[in-house]
Amino acid sequence: MKALVDSEDVKTISHPVLVLLSDTLWVGVVRRQFTVSKIGFLFSLILFMLCQAILPKVQGAEQFNMQMAIFCGRLINYAFSLTRLTVFHLRRTRRAYQRGDFHQIGCLKIPGYLFEWDAQMGALLLLCLAMMCINEPMLYCSDKIGTTGPTEECESAEAIRPIYVLFSMGAMVLHWLLLIDLSVFTTKLAAFVLVCKHVLSEVGKFLVAMVFILVMFSSAIATLRHDADEFSTVAKCANCLFAVTVGLYEGDYREMMHEPFLLVPVLLFVTVSAILLINLLIAQLNCSYDFVYADMLGFARLSRADLIVDSMGTCPLNRWKRFVASLRFDQLLEFDEGDVGLSGGIQIREPANQNVQTVDIIQRFGGTSSPEMQWPEEGIEEDPVDRIKALLAQINKKASETKRTKKRGGGSGGGSGASGGGPKGGSNGSAGSEPGSEEHSSHSE
Repeated sequence: MKALVDSEDVKTISHPVLVLLSDTLWVGVVRRQFTVSKIGFLFSLILFMLCQAILPKVQGAEQFNMQMAIFCGRLINYAFSLTRLTVFHLRRTRRAYQRGDFHQIGCLKIPGYLFEWDAQMGALLLLCLAMMCINEPMLYCSDKIGTTGPTEECESAEAIRPIYVLFSMGAMVLHWLLLIDLSVFTTKLAAFVLVCKHVLSEVGKFLVAMVFILVMFSSAIATLRHDADEFSTVAKCANCLFAVTVGLYEGDYREMMHEPFLLVPVLLFVTVSAILLINLLIAQLNCSYDFVYADMLGFARLSRADLIVDSMGTCPLNRWKRFVASLRFDQLLEFDEGDVGLSGGIQIREPANQNVQTVDIIQRFGGTSSPEMQWPEEGIEEDPVDRIKALLAQINKKASETKRTKKRGGGSGGGSGASGGGPKGGSNGSAGSEPGSEEHSSHSE
């Protein structure tokens, strides 16, 4: 399965045998293990939301009990989430260096696992939580805990509060981005997430083109001499032009009627950005979606297979033995009720009309199963319809052979009759005798 994941072949991974294999491993071993590993992350997300976005915004947040709950929740979050992420990345880094799985970038050796999307998000989340812990305002105001309780309102916390809020917002976004991994429980939902990831590259190209056009038009407009203060500098021009593109500009083009040299580039920018680029983005998204949609289930199965390969490396031996025992490979499988077959397989059921077999290809012999008894002669009773078809084929073959023989004989007989002076009588006699014999031959067949 690891080789199939490395090949990234969506057609091969969608083969029914491989689908059965991956689904069996997912249901029997990996799903429970993956769910248990995500419980701690869900607890961290809920606690982080309570301490950063919910409890500080409710009424009575300045009370002693509420401030104490917020302070204790933040400490638990730092102690739990920060420690868990640190241990995880240290283990993966040590394992990568032991295997020699790293990439050289300049004078730095970057572990190979950091080039994965979820590992990068986890490393950024670790950085954000570390910066939050260093710049925690309640720790800077710890001298007031004994008198007023935990608080963020003190002179020493004023300087670091903007930095703390910025990293807090980043950590919240990263928590929710890492929650996307739970889409692997449903193949269709995972396929939709993968489609979104594939079309993001088209959005990135659009943003690059938009930034280029914004800088070009804003720098050109800033060189003009006009009375509009909102288009006086490059930064203000870029802000206004972007607002015009997304429909947030509150002004009106009629305010620029007295400035034709300003109105013309603004209208030209709207034409290029709103008409050309946005419609081009829609066309690119349609083409990219059509390309990915055909194989999105295959991409989803590749993602699940990759997760299975990673999880099987940490599966305990006892759990694996219990899983293999639950498959009951030593039990005989049934083709039908009472029709016992071989062992060592996984039995799946399908609708009776899915693969219709008009001919029974399983040979059954009655009698004793003693090894001393002679094995019956093999032979399958022929279908009457097939036997009639074979007889008709033989009749047609003999009829064609008879016609060819008659043509050869008729040609030689005609020549002898012409030389003997009785061609008409010889010809009639030959023609009268041959059909009768052919009909007799057909009836005998």
